[in-house]
Amino acid sequence: MLFRSRQFLLLMRGDEVTVPVVITVRPDGKAFRMETKVPVMVPETRRLAASQLVARLNARTERGHYDLDLDNGEVDFRIDCHAPGSVVDRRSFLVVLKMTLDPVLLDFRALESVFHREADPKAAIDALEAARSAARDAAARDAAARQRKVDIERE
Repeated sequence: MLFRSRQFLLLMRGDEVTVPVVITVRPDGKAFRMETKVPVMVPETRRLAASQLVARLNARTERGHYDLDLDNGEVDFRIDCHAPGSVVDRRSFLVVLKMTLDPVLLDFRALESVFHREADPKAAIDALEAARSAARDAAARDAAARQRKVDIERE
């Protein structure tokens, strides 16, 4: 299936939140942009702290970047892509969709804590990194335990 339309709006619904994703495709079908809208607005009193957090998140993000509109408090995560062939295909869309949703979902706790709980941006990033490290360690322990079980069953 080929996508040659100009713009799509996806509403990605989760258990707790709906995340809008705007997809814009160039008319020639050779490039597109995906913008995942962060589903919380930044209050005017927290926009300086939010800009510090966005800058810190952008410094550690491999692909794409966060944008903060200081006038209205909207935050989105954006990736621009050029299609390797002549048109954008469904697989490319799905890969990039995942790449635009993951950072927002993974960083949501830090975004929300700075925007609405008056957390310090650096402390929010540090807490986020600590939680990710603990999750990676737990996953590694689980994988090792599963491998030990397989090894025991083989014997």
